Amino acid sequence: MRKYKWKYPVIDILRIGISAAPGCLLIICMYTIVSAFVPALQILYVAEFIDYVIRLAGGTQGLADTFFSAAMAASMIAFQWIGGTLLRLVWIRFENRLRTTFAADIIEKRAKLEYEYIENKETWDLLKRVSDQPEVKVREFFETMIQFLCLLFKIAGIVIVLTTYIWWEGILLVIISVPLIWLSLKSGKATYEAKQEVTECDRRCEYLTDVVLGRDAAQERALFGFGEFIDRKWEEQYDLSADMTLKAYRTWYTKLEMGSIFTAITLAIAIIALLLPAVTGIITVGMFMSLTNSCISLIESMSWDFREYIDKLTELFHYIKEVKNVALLRERTDAIKEKYTQMFFDSIEFEDVSFSYPNSEKKVLDHISFKMEAGIHYAIVGKNGEGKSTIIKLLSGLYSDYSGKILINGKELQEYGLADLKGIFSIVYQDFGKYAISMRDNLKLADAGISEENIRKILQKFDLENAAHKLPDGIDTPLGRIHSSGMDLSGGEWQRLALARAYANNAPVYLLDEPVAALDPISESRVYQDFQKTSDNKTTILISHRLGSVKLADQILVLNHGKIVESGSHEKLMENHQLYYEMYESQRSWYQ
Repeated sequence: MRKYKWKYPVIDILRIGISAAPGCLLIICMYTIVSAFVPALQILYVAEFIDYVIRLAGGTQGLADTFFSAAMAASMIAFQWIGGTLLRLVWIRFENRLRTTFAADIIEKRAKLEYEYIENKETWDLLKRVSDQPEVKVREFFETMIQFLCLLFKIAGIVIVLTTYIWWEGILLVIISVPLIWLSLKSGKATYEAKQEVTECDRRCEYLTDVVLGRDAAQERALFGFGEFIDRKWEEQYDLSADMTLKAYRTWYTKLEMGSIFTAITLAIAIIALLLPAVTGIITVGMFMSLTNSCISLIESMSWDFREYIDKLTELFHYIKEVKNVALLRERTDAIKEKYTQMFFDSIEFEDVSFSYPNSEKKVLDHISFKMEAGIHYAIVGKNGEGKSTIIKLLSGLYSDYSGKILINGKELQEYGLADLKGIFSIVYQDFGKYAISMRDNLKLADAGISEENIRKILQKFDLENAAHKLPDGIDTPLGRIHSSGMDLSGGEWQRLALARAYANNAPVYLLDEPVAALDPISESRVYQDFQKTSDNKTTILISHRLGSVKLADQILVLNHGKIVESGSHEKLMENHQLYYEMYESQRSWYQ
């Protein structure tokens, strides 16, 4: 989204559409210009046809002129029918082009955002609204705008013809339109504000829907039978969302209908006013019938289409403003840089580092200092919420607003780009990704050029060969249930695959943030033991609150209230009889 200046959002949206599919917009504009004259021409040709038929019956008109008028009137109608269908195909093409350009820009922007926006509820709701089918909304903006312009031309043409016979009618219609436009603008704004308010409710509904219908909770649904309870919770959120939306619609619907009634009355008066010119012969019978039919059509257009287009345009304008707000969010330009080189690693040093999360005064890390050196296995332990995972987030560049210094190889961390950090660290989080692709492709996510030999070796090291042999197509079998031929792995196998993926990255430092916490303590210890055996020449930083898995670490840091209160080997910390000793003793039974 860097190519859009976003100084004037509507103009930028026009630029987005033009850059996405200029050919489609050219066809659409040409059709709009031509179709703008069709309603007025249709009035004239229909009136002429009716008059010719009347004269033909009286023997004063030839067949040729009558047929010509009929053909022209029919061509006007056919143009609107067939042209509308063909135009729909052009709009579909236009939307597809937007999907590969503008929607891709939205996705790229989300990937580049500073991590603090991901953990902020208001920003996440904003991203959800903006990311919800952006190509459809931009297409709707163009389509509604062009339809509205087309309608204006149509109204203008009919009004001009009407004014020719009733001069005051055009002025009256303009006067009536002003409050209708104002009400429609207010309605569109209120509608979008209502959608903003219900975003959180909708998000909760989506989550509850996944709980009721998703596979992840299937076993617990069957065991505890909580489907009915979740259904009630879903209904509460849905009703709340519906009530908020209905309130906005109901408030403005009545006002808009009052405006539409005045418009209908005005046009009805116009039809009645046409009777006198028709009786006196100022206009022909055919013109009277054609104008009457057009006025009836205009009543519908002014009462529904006119205000609906303004309402929709106003709503889309507020969406565009939110797109601008997203575009202005801070980002890391190198966040999605694919190519990075393996970096040399010598040491990590925290010097008097403190950190608080955005919008919080609590210090998660409080003036901590420590140093880690290459080739040594480290563990960071402590109770939940003591800042263990925060250290990983800082090292991986997710947050940069800290005080003090974080030095990597003696160089301040913020002087490194994200691509450099990717070349230093390979990370596995507790909520690691379960990618619905094959085992082979899972490892290629870490190293696109990994050889077949290395794939086999890594699967063997992480005890995944047997799991692969059980799959129909071996390591090329799609994992998960998205594909029709997909096969799922057990929880432990998914965790081993996540560790294998980190290992395949071949970075000099592994950051393991409790990735196997779902395993039982003994199995967890075995997995970490196996991982350390395969990475003897690498540096490992293990985060855990279960201490049986960190015994093999060369150096253990103990966090408490954001401070490092102890450090040393397992044996040394046990001899100190302090916090680590107390924590280990409380968990001793887990490993016996």
